[in-house]
Amino acid sequence: MELEINEIGEEHAEGIKRLVYSLFESDRLAIRYKEMPMPQELDMLIEKKIDMSRQGRLADMVALSHGSVIGECEITIDGSEGKIGILVEKAFQHKGVGARLLEACISRVRGTGVNRVIAEIAGQNSGAFAFFGKMGFKATGGSSKMVIDGKETEIKMLEKFI
Repeated sequence: MELEINEIGEEHAEGIKRLVYSLFESDRLAIRYKEMPMPQELDMLIEKKIDMSRQGRLADMVALSHGSVIGECEITIDGSEGKIGILVEKAFQHKGVGARLLEACISRVRGTGVNRVIAEIAGQNSGAFAFFGKMGFKATGGSSKMVIDGKETEIKMLEKFI
């Protein structure tokens, strides 16, 4: 598989929108939007992410296969902590794409003062727990609640010190 990892840029906006919408339909626990975002909202969010990346407040990497966006990973920087979000197209999961994205994002935040990266995962998302466990994340014991599709869902926190 051809795989390229790059920093987010305007040229990736349409691919990221396609990725978000496809995962919204197939995996609500991963995407965690309460409702389908409107195209304008998603455009503004992507533009904000690009700006934050340029300002050094966000590490945001995209995975490309044959020029198409197949994954995205971001770490939002807040002092010494970073909060991670990662999306990988279903057809490319379990093929190392997520690991490469996560490693690239963590590499990007090293030296910025971030020493702890946090992942928040819906309690039923066993695939995400397994992935982050393989990547060295440990459960913190902390959790919160979120309503997804009208059901209260437990969100568990995992962390990795870098």
